[in-house]
Amino acid sequence: MSDKIFFISDLHLGKDRDEKKKIKKLFSFFDYIVSRASILYIVGDFFDFYFEYRTQIPKMYYEVYRHLSNLIDNGIEIHYFIGNHDYWLRDFLESIGLIMHRTSEKATLHGKRIYIAHGNGMISFDPGDLLLRNRFAISLFYLLHPDLAYKIGSYVSRLSRSNSQKKDIRWKKLYSIAKKIFEDNIDMVILGHIHEPIHKRIDGHDFILLGDWTEHFTYAMLNNGRISLHKF
Repeated sequence: MSDKIFFISDLHLGKDRDEKKKIKKLFSFFDYIVSRASILYIVGDFFDFYFEYRTQIPKMYYEVYRHLSNLIDNGIEIHYFIGNHDYWLRDFLESIGLIMHRTSEKATLHGKRIYIAHGNGMISFDPGDLLLRNRFAISLFYLLHPDLAYKIGSYVSRLSRSNSQKKDIRWKKLYSIAKKIFEDNIDMVILGHIHEPIHKRIDGHDFILLGDWTEHFTYAMLNNGRISLHKF
C-alpha cells in the first residue's frame, strides 16, 4: 500500500432508478485504490438521501457498506464528510470504521495544510437543512415507515438539486472564499457540492472542486505533497 490520499464527493447513491453502472464503476475505483491509498476522503453527498433509523439500515446499500468495510480491513483510513444530502447519519458508518466529520476540517497531509469541506452553506441556503436537519423534523421522521420516509427524502433531495443551479456563479463564489481561507496558513482548499471538476493554482495554493460521480466521475489524488484531479 502506498501513501497516496484520494478524495471523492457527490456520488448521490440512490438518485437514479438504475444505478448498476455507477455502482460498478465505484467498486472498480475501490479496487483501484485498495493497493494505492493510505486514506480516502469522501467529501459529502455520498448518498442522495440518507436517514438512519436506530435499529435498521437501508438494505439497498449493503454492498456499498461491504466494500467500504473491505477498504478499512485493508488498512485504508476513510473519512466521511456529511453533505447537504447525507441526512442524519447516526453511528452505523462509524461502527464499521469510518471517521465522520459534520463540519469543515483542517488537516495536515503530506506536509500541506488542507481545508476540507463539502461546501454547502458556504454560499447559499439549502431547503433540505430546514426540513430534515432540525430535531423536531427528525423525531417525526422516526415515526414514518422507512419506505415512506425515503420517498419524502427523495423529494427533498430534488428540491436541493433545483437549488443548486448556476454552477458557474457558485464555483466562482467558492473560489473567492478560498482566497480568504488561504490567508489562514492554508495550502489547499478541497470542496465538493458544485459538481464541477475544477483545479486552480493561486499564488502557490491549490483550489479543488472534486466534481461528481453522476456525470464526471472525477477524483483528486494527493501524492508527495502535490494534488491532482483525475477522471476515472
